[in-house]
Amino acid sequence: MTFHQLLLPLSFENDRYLDHFIVGDSNWEASTWIRRWPEWSFKHLVIYGEPKSGKTHLAHAFQEISNAHWISSDDLNQTPDTCIQKGSAFIIDNYDIVRDENWLFHFYNLTKEQQADVLYCGQHSPAQLLFKLPDLASRMRSVLSIPIHQPDELLLKKLFKQRLDNFGISLPADFDDICHYVLNRIERSYLMLDTLIIKMNEFLLREQRVFSLLLVREILNQNLL
Repeated sequence: MTFHQLLLPLSFENDRYLDHFIVGDSNWEASTWIRRWPEWSFKHLVIYGEPKSGKTHLAHAFQEISNAHWISSDDLNQTPDTCIQKGSAFIIDNYDIVRDENWLFHFYNLTKEQQADVLYCGQHSPAQLLFKLPDLASRMRSVLSIPIHQPDELLLKKLFKQRLDNFGISLPADFDDICHYVLNRIERSYLMLDTLIIKMNEFLLREQRVFSLLLVREILNQNLL
């Protein structure tokens, strides 16, 4: 009988604490602004970057320290006047895919009136978005916008180790060699690193394999990403 371990859906972004957020040159500014709260004189902040770059981790950390209300899809179906009563700080994740610009415009104005803090997270800065409402465009483009840039090699190495630890994968003595091998053969992006680690975890569980350079080579040579 062949044993196949049940695979569970895991998230790399379920850590809510800033102390567990790995900081590098590409994301230190975004992390610093979250740490500076509540000393935000501007009250509204946009953090944007590619998928899996840590935006949601920072948003959860902000929620933890500010008790911010996370705007949900249900909230978007309610009036902004109703939502503004749910807290004094708010988070809109994926703000750049909110379709109801009138809702966003009204919400922006209300939070400004109430001097509420708002963290917007998305893949694009307001300057990159083609808002249909000119007034919304001008207001959002006045918000301080902080990018999370592409990761450098040092940050990717740290993220690689942390995310393997999150899966409970033991690191072999030659981990540095494995890291060097991987980063020279994949696109150096947050998303690609996550994709590789998820595939590694599937192999380890399904095949009862041990994390090793041989395993990594198999995955990359078979184009399984």
